[in-house]
Amino acid sequence: MGKSYEFRTNAAPPNHRIYETYLRDIGLEKSHFGDLAKRGLTSEQIQNAQFATKPPNKASRAITTLGKLENEFGTQMNGVAGFYIDEKSKHLTQMKTVGMLISVRNFNGHIESLLSRNDNAKIGISGKVENKYVAFSSKDKPKGNKVFQTTHCPIIKGAPKKVCGPTARITEGILK
Repeated sequence: MGKSYEFRTNAAPPNHRIYETYLRDIGLEKSHFGDLAKRGLTSEQIQNAQFATKPPNKASRAITTLGKLENEFGTQMNGVAGFYIDEKSKHLTQMKTVGMLISVRNFNGHIESLLSRNDNAKIGISGKVENKYVAFSSKDKPKGNKVFQTTHCPIIKGAPKKVCGPTARITEGILK
């Protein structure tokens, strides 16, 4: 019989601190907070999950936050999905989609990636909403990266290990 391997680790993924700092600094707009509250989430759950509102790239809040990330993390920002170096300004920038950011967490509660709930989703030819949920990705951009698929473990109802445990839950999306 083959060996069984355990791949879980308590170590935070390399981009966890960057994403955590970014989400804390950009904050959450009242409209997005209201959307989450309508879904039944409490203030504490919203805060624990670190939902945030990605501001437009030219907004002063975005410029200030990106400058802070650039100063604090420097070259560690290279290859972090969602961020890239603007070819004209040579400064750190972020994907263009504006909306609510949702943390995708691993079993230990560390942020692996982000998902953006697009505020400007379009209605496709079929009449259905397209591009409502978009990976916070910067593939094909200078010093950018794509999002690697991970398994999400929510923290809105307690510690991830206790919430996820050995049970797999199949849901429509991360917010569910």
